[in-house]
Amino acid sequence: FCIAGESGNTCGAAADCNDLVDENKDVACGADEVCNADGCGAAADCSAEADPAAFCASQLGLGEGMTAACEDGVCVEDTPEDTFRYVLISDISTEGCEDTNADGEYDPGSDIMYVELRDANGQTLAWGSTEEYEQADDPNNDYNDSSIIDGMAPSLIADGSEDDGCPDAADRFNAMTVVSLGCGGSLLVGFDAPIYDDYVINVGEYAPICNQNTGGSPTGSTDKYEVKLCPATEEGTAATIAGCLVDG
Repeated sequence: FCIAGESGNTCGAAADCNDLVDENKDVACGADEVCNADGCGAAADCSAEADPAAFCASQLGLGEGMTAACEDGVCVEDTPEDTFRYVLISDISTEGCEDTNADGEYDPGSDIMYVELRDANGQTLAWGSTEEYEQADDPNNDYNDSSIIDGMAPSLIADGSEDDGCPDAADRFNAMTVVSLGCGGSLLVGFDAPIYDDYVINVGEYAPICNQNTGGSPTGSTDKYEVKLCPATEEGTAATIAGCLVDG
């Protein structure tokens, strides 16, 4: 066991392996020893513990989010599994790409308000946040702040009326509630919870009159988009638009 110092490395057994912080305490012990509550000694049989997983996590000095298991009486750190946490929203609109709205501003393509992850029972698990935004090549777009998809629950009307699910604001179609993808643009969205087979991705897209399907915008065009589940990623590794387009 060695400790790096200004004058070089100092090697030898630690006075008490429990003095080590935020690392595997066993490194301070001999090859056939582990760090117990009383210091270095023979390995304890983790299967005899009331909570083997918690015991092993403590025994191995694991940090937050890291887990361990007890295998044949020996503590072993778990290897994080790849999980599905990202979806790619791609605009496929072909009409109205240069039209303006009632306020004379440009909002080409799909206008995303929020992205929600629901479980099989319809309960909200997480709200998506923007990982990457690729605006289309439309000549004008006045709603291009993708940071509004920020992982926070949006303020929505929930009264069962025709406005249910719309932003709860007098001026609800604005640059603080909508990001326009442009015709052919993309938005990569991530969640802080994994996506499983029976889960639902709910995309809030501002229709001509919020969530009312009137068959097209006031100019006669309809926004269209598709959603793809991106490939699984390692813990702490983000997906990319390019990766989703190739492997999604």
